[in-house]
Amino acid sequence: MKAPIYLITSKQTANLLHIAEQTLAMWRCKKIPHVPWIKIGRKVLYNKNHVLSYINDNTVMLPADKQRRYF
Repeated sequence: MKAPIYLITSKQTANLLHIAEQTLAMWRCKKIPHVPWIKIGRKVLYNKNHVLSYINDNTVMLPADKQRRYF
């Protein structure tokens, strides 16, 4: 069974990514391929799974030997 597709608005996407809605609009305008979008008429929507994948793909994890110790 396929996972359901959850579409979210630009505002919800911006909140998830902690960026301004205008940043998303700029990415779309300049065709910067950060997060794929869906356009239905004038409405722009994002697949929530794609947004979460974008977050996972851009998560930086330092190796244990490179992490600072604060104790």
